[in-house]
Amino acid sequence: MGFATVSTDDGSAAEQAIQHLHQLGHRKIGLLLGPAGHQPSVRKLASAQRVFARLGLDLDPALVVNGLYSIESGQAGATRLLQAGATGIVCASDPLALGAIRAAKRAGLVVPADVSVVGFDDSALMSLHGAPAHHRASAHRCDGARGDRHAAGPDRGHHGRG
Repeated sequence: MGFATVSTDDGSAAEQAIQHLHQLGHRKIGLLLGPAGHQPSVRKLASAQRVFARLGLDLDPALVVNGLYSIESGQAGATRLLQAGATGIVCASDPLALGAIRAAKRAGLVVPADVSVVGFDDSALMSLHGAPAHHRASAHRCDGARGDRHAAGPDRGHHGRG
């Protein structure tokens, strides 16, 4: 006997997040995923590989970090991604995104002015981070920065990072 199920399309959500960051000018996009063998993380990574290829970007292994779904894991993983040069980070959960925001702040970066952070889940926890946020799709939330860390302000209209 069959029964109805509802689930998130992890691949589509990851693709939307990466495309959004790319449209903002990011070219060094990091992925902060859950455990390596966990199916949602596997689906997000497979989708990311396809969208990176379609956008003509290399998916640098240094910009893919697996961890646990916790704020602490997010902070540790995002620290690695920021050190590898990521200007945008797609996080597999909101707790990971909160950790990424914490890592950015500890590195002296401002979200969203210096680095963009995208989280999945749309959890109530996201209201605790204090950085301005805007929603993309229901599958994820985006704290968006332009890829160009050196632009003086929104009136410059410059969105490239190269």
